[in-house]
Parts: sequence; C-alpha cells; structure tokens
Amino acid sequence: MPTIQNLQFIMSIITLIGIIFAVYKIFADPDIKAASDILIMKKECELKHKNLDENIFLIKENHLRHIEIDISELKQTQVKILTILEERDKQK
Repeated sequence: MPTIQNLQFIMSIITLIGIIFAVYKIFADPDIKAASDILIMKKECELKHKNLDENIFLIKENHLRHIEIDISELKQTQVKILTILEERDKQK
C-alpha cells in the first residue's frame, strides 16, 4: 500500500516536472515568437526590395524614353534651324 510519504514524493516529482516545463515554456516562447517575427520581416523585406527594384526599373525606362523623345525633338529643331540658315544664306 502506498504510504503518505510515497504519495508526497510522487507529488513532489510531478510538481518539479511541472515547474521545469513552465520555466522552459517561459524562456522558449519569446524565442519562438521572435523567430517567427524575423521570418515575417524577412519576407516583407524581400517583397519590398522586389517592388522597389521594379519601380526603379520602370522609372529608369520612363526617364530613358523621355530623354529619347527630347533628343529626337532637339534633332528636328536643329534640322529646322539649319534649313532656315541655309535658306537665308542662299538669299544673300
């Protein structure tokens, strides 16, 4: 038959195991949550970087297109000016 001392010893061991588990959980949960938060931030950063890269590429392409249009217009204006100057030179 179990004695009171045996029951107290078993209860003490169960309590000790419970305390060890509680202490482990107290220290482990913040680390697990931090690791999860870090993973989420990494994914967000990758998405933001990808989005920024795409936006920078679009800005670059748009800027180049505007530069090409401006240069084309400048060439046309230069041709007009040269034509006017040649006509004036012929008239003299």
